[in-house]
Amino acid sequence: MILASFVVFSCVSCVLPFRDGPVLKYDGIWSAEGYGFYLVVENGIFTRYQFTQSSCFVAAAGYLPQTGYLSNTSVNDWAELHPITENVLKIRRPQDSHFIELVRVDSLPGYCNVSLVDTALSQFVVLWETVRERSALFDAKQENLESIYKKYVNRLVELDLVMSLIDDKTTENILFDTIKEFLVELGDGHAFLMSSELERIFTFQQDRRAHVVPRNYPERLEVALKHYIDVESEKPNIKLGMTRYGHVYLSVIEMGRFRQGDAYGNDSMSVLQNILQKAAKLSRHSDSIIVDLRLNEGGSLLFSEVIGRFLYPESFEQPSLFYRAEGGDFFIYQRFEKVSETFSHRFNNIIVLLGPRTGSAAEHLAYGLKASGAMLIGQTSAGIYSPVMVRSLPNGWFFGISNHIAIGSHNERLEGRGVQPILEITTHTKQLKLERDVVLEAAIQFLNKGSLVK
Repeated sequence: MILASFVVFSCVSCVLPFRDGPVLKYDGIWSAEGYGFYLVVENGIFTRYQFTQSSCFVAAAGYLPQTGYLSNTSVNDWAELHPITENVLKIRRPQDSHFIELVRVDSLPGYCNVSLVDTALSQFVVLWETVRERSALFDAKQENLESIYKKYVNRLVELDLVMSLIDDKTTENILFDTIKEFLVELGDGHAFLMSSELERIFTFQQDRRAHVVPRNYPERLEVALKHYIDVESEKPNIKLGMTRYGHVYLSVIEMGRFRQGDAYGNDSMSVLQNILQKAAKLSRHSDSIIVDLRLNEGGSLLFSEVIGRFLYPESFEQPSLFYRAEGGDFFIYQRFEKVSETFSHRFNNIIVLLGPRTGSAAEHLAYGLKASGAMLIGQTSAGIYSPVMVRSLPNGWFFGISNHIAIGSHNERLEGRGVQPILEITTHTKQLKLERDVVLEAAIQFLNKGSLVK
């Protein structure tokens, strides 16, 4: 399941059958500002090159697929394409709330046509240069990271010296473990490394969760919830119901994939709108809603925006995002204006449940709801607000890092901090084994006592 989700997210296969067809007017070479790739377009068909300061190669994983086509208004009949001038294009994928800008350039750098030496060190250098040039965390950790880099360079030089003495699979596993250790020291919540050949995947969040989340937490929580919730409507990753005490309950497990086969497109949006419409009708019977984000590790910021505007139509606002571009400068992440349709409803009391698994787009929602006046109960969220930048290594492995920083309403830097609950309650394995949900119990108790009525 994890491998499959990364393949979809990294856009290895985001190519649909021709509907509009390729066009020739975009032929040429385009550079993606702040995202480290070129599109080389010939006869409407593009090839994507990933680049750093000293590497440039055709890469499988990334913002767009390795190859595809440009029509008048889309990429692969999947992502939006808007020509601004003859030399500037803007592209937005379905899961994004912003456009990225592509600028026409005369040619690829000369080193794009040079084959990379296939060594353990060369793989690591590509990852390191991506961190140095794109990571949102690099400025704050530069001095420490540069000393860490030297340590790993020495280890990989030694590995390259003995490669001929050990078999390829052993060498690759040692390289995987070494890069994994580096990513742990980087401390980036979105960091991951995946090798399909080795059938191995590392994610920083999974590694972290093993120490802070009860074992089999999702499965045990699902069993416990049956004692508290009567389900009214359920679709993949989203559930609407009523508590046994008459409060509306909305569980969102991912910001997207609400319909089979559709991650962040119109079909999933239709499901979300339908669920919210049903929630609006339930508000006639209760002005209190519990929004459960404890299992939500992120997804599309657009979906979090829609849910936030549904709950607080006037005041909801997510944190601002800035992306790290060439030279280390940060530029504003353009906010998407499209929000939910208008619903006739009002929830006076809004409680949000969150925990260590709550991350990325779900944290944006939790932050905005808290700022608008919602009551947050549970544990501090993961602190990984940035979208993930997915990249390839020359050997075909995939990796990801955070390339944005989130800034809160008081101009505070949020990455790594997490959204803190107003009422902190920790869920323990012993309670889940007894099929008790103490966080949900606390939310119900607050609502029953009327503590949140304004």
